[in-house]
Amino acid sequence: MAKSESSGWAAVLQNRVIMLVLAMVIIVPFVATPADNGTRGLAALVFEGMSVLLLGFLLWKARWKNSKEDLANFFKTSANLPVLLFLGLAIVSAAFTPMAHKQYSIQELMRVGAGILLYFTVAYHFRRSEQLMKLVDVLMFVAIGSACIGFAQYGLGAEEQRQVTGVFGDHQLYGSFMAILLPIVGVVAISEREPSRQLVAQIAAVLSTAALLLSYSRSAWIGCAGGLSALGMLALYMATRKNQKLANRKHELILPLMMLVVSVGFFLLISPNTSGFMQRATTLTNANAERGWQYRQQAWHGAEMMIKERPLFGFGLGEYGLHQSAYTGSGMAMPTLMLRNPGVTLRPSMWEQAHNTYLQTAAEMGIPGLLVFIAVLSTFLGMGLQRVIGMDNGIRRTLLLGSIGSIVAFAFDGFGSPAWQFGQVSMFFWLILGIGTGCMRPRSKYRTRTEETAIPTRGARISKPGGVLAALALAALLPTFAFAGVPSYFVLVANSGRLNPTSSDIPISGLNPPFSIQQYQFFAKFTDPANPQQGAFELDVTDCNQTGSVSSYTVAGVPGFMTNSVNGINKPTNSIFQATRTAGGPGVVTATYTGNGGVVQATASQKVH
Repeated sequence: MAKSESSGWAAVLQNRVIMLVLAMVIIVPFVATPADNGTRGLAALVFEGMSVLLLGFLLWKARWKNSKEDLANFFKTSANLPVLLFLGLAIVSAAFTPMAHKQYSIQELMRVGAGILLYFTVAYHFRRSEQLMKLVDVLMFVAIGSACIGFAQYGLGAEEQRQVTGVFGDHQLYGSFMAILLPIVGVVAISEREPSRQLVAQIAAVLSTAALLLSYSRSAWIGCAGGLSALGMLALYMATRKNQKLANRKHELILPLMMLVVSVGFFLLISPNTSGFMQRATTLTNANAERGWQYRQQAWHGAEMMIKERPLFGFGLGEYGLHQSAYTGSGMAMPTLMLRNPGVTLRPSMWEQAHNTYLQTAAEMGIPGLLVFIAVLSTFLGMGLQRVIGMDNGIRRTLLLGSIGSIVAFAFDGFGSPAWQFGQVSMFFWLILGIGTGCMRPRSKYRTRTEETAIPTRGARISKPGGVLAALALAALLPTFAFAGVPSYFVLVANSGRLNPTSSDIPISGLNPPFSIQQYQFFAKFTDPANPQQGAFELDVTDCNQTGSVSSYTVAGVPGFMTNSVNGINKPTNSIFQATRTAGGPGVVTATYTGNGGVVQATASQKVH
């Protein structure tokens, strides 16, 4: 048995494309931990870098000669057509993004493109059932490993910091990851016929359930509950459709119920004090009084305002985090601050996400982009339900059922989680979508081993090197990982400020006309209160005038700060003091910056004579 299992792995790993996908599934989640501020983009770099390498392999191995029947089957299969339309819209959106923010759009396009590449690779290169099962075996291994890391973190954590984040650095990312894996792992745990694999799947399902509960991520709880409920209703419908009485199949309920009892028991074993869990769960009954719900309502309202302002084309792919503060009144006013501080790169954190996949998609890509994304989900689920009902028992039916449950879990979780804006989590959405598509993909009757190893045509000899060069060109875009979102609530709050100059002596005697001006620069030092060890940095906030980020200036007892252009200074500003004969004597200038929940002041002395 062990020998046949090892030979099965050896056969699967001979395919370099499959080997690279399996390596990606293992490596990316386990490098997702943001150890410090300098490595927070490491998961994006690894995911996108391995995707570019995968693309190079695919282009080199590609069969460039396809019949009309092959193309027709391709576009009719699962969600292939809406997925390609979504990719096309993403490319167009990124292409028309203003140059000042182009890096953010390119990075988001790399994330979306890498996910879609993973989708098609799994759907069309994992052709055999044993290859799909090896992929699911790896998913179970990753689920078990991630759960164990979460349990260790929970056991070693302080009592007040018991939200498990696992390898992701945030409990919402961890919860969404577990929520999308649990349905497919659970179906394998119940339906698998091979005893050793079923046992591993049952262990993975029990550990994943406990880890999901410990994540304290309510959107993930709701999403997973929705996915598992959909599977239960689908199983009930399929049973009644075959005229099978439920009373005759009561024995089939024993295993799921036992797994549920064991999961809850294991959760109570590692977390005997359930007061924190119950307190978190009861907030669902009174959401309006909960801070997280209030913040989400604020973010959703801001996203709706952005959609109303640009309903057709949106603000551009990856641009939501840059512009949202002007509409939500929270987060960093990134365009303003980066304009004042050339060379400074600010990255949106989870604080600057909409916490709603659908609203953020519409705000960035317009309503057409949202409709196409919804078409991806609805087409897959619709075709998947049609196929799975008529399929015979077997591996493909099992995996298609699990994939449907996982995608339903994603559809629910996407209404309240920011996790799907980060590649280390969103890759599993595309991966499971590809598993489901591979299970319902029609097999070609005409593909033979001879065709697989056929000598390339003249066009292929030219296009293969061209494809590899295209992959290398994409590799040149990898440095944009520095603009990937921060996968945690990296809330930068100003905690101190300074004015330059700190003192000024403004002579106006003998001047005609009798006034002079003095311009001040206002610098604020920002830190993350939750992560003060990450260090602080200073930004020029001299003339911030945007919702949620405002600088203002006053001088005690002496009027004179300008708000209009004077003496050739052609910009609205309130940082320039205009001294006149009526504004003489000493004074104290006070500058105030308000932004992202912080208020700081700085003072400077001034004398006009």
